[in-house]
Amino acid sequence: EKNWDKFRNYGVVIDAGSSGSRVQIYSWRDINYLQTALFQYNLTFSQLEGVNDDGLPLIEKGLKEGDNWMFKINRGKIRIIINM
Repeated sequence: EKNWDKFRNYGVVIDAGSSGSRVQIYSWRDINYLQTALFQYNLTFSQLEGVNDDGLPLIEKGLKEGDNWMFKINRGKIRIIINM
């Protein structure tokens, strides 16, 4: 898909363990975008990319391709700063 990253939400999971931390980035299509596409173009769920048969967004890797959506950080090397 040409605009794979357009209208997409992201989530980050940090598994902080004693031997190091694993960071995984996930993504899914924005529900508002999916609903607009569904009703504006009179589509069914099976005609939309990025949804299951019930119309729920599919949770996918955070990148369209490649393995950079998941990585390990060695013990003692992680600092997280969250701006809200």
